[in-house]
Amino acid sequence: MAPVYDRQRLKRISQRWLGYNALAIASFLPFYHVFEGRPVSLLLLAVLVIVAQACCLHRVCRWWLWIPVSCAGCYASNYCGMYFWAIAFGGTMSLAQGLCLISRSFRTAVTWALLGSLGWVAGAMATGVLAEVYLLLGLDHADAFAVWVSIFSVQSFFFLPAVIMLDKAALARAAKLPNESPSGSGA
Repeated sequence: MAPVYDRQRLKRISQRWLGYNALAIASFLPFYHVFEGRPVSLLLLAVLVIVAQACCLHRVCRWWLWIPVSCAGCYASNYCGMYFWAIAFGGTMSLAQGLCLISRSFRTAVTWALLGSLGWVAGAMATGVLAEVYLLLGLDHADAFAVWVSIFSVQSFFFLPAVIMLDKAALARAAKLPNESPSGSGA
């Protein structure tokens, strides 16, 4: 019998995913002025988000593999050219993360890579809205940190359906496993 996926579990998983991502972004705030204007600031923010994702997905993927593979995906974006780099950054990171999920299923890996890439593009488009909000409030143009926070935040919302799909699959897999006694005898 398949387990029931109730609204409370859905709410808990959604809050955990979005909360971990928000915590990662907020934990970067003290370091922002230290690295202001340097590419290392984006990389530090990306690493914090990658670690937050690994913490949230530790039940469905190998977190110790998730972090270096995701960082390798970020590094791979450097080979896509400077004009295309901003879009490639999220795409290559999501594609690399999808490779970590391929053991679950090919569909899961493709879904993760597709949603991550679409989320990055949507986040890049949302920066136009961010610029309008800054103008409306009478502020100068949005700085790099506000742009990257906007992009990573939008991408985390796009990843949410994939996170829910992974949690449902993990719950179904756990229900299929036979119950084992604490001694491991299976009785």
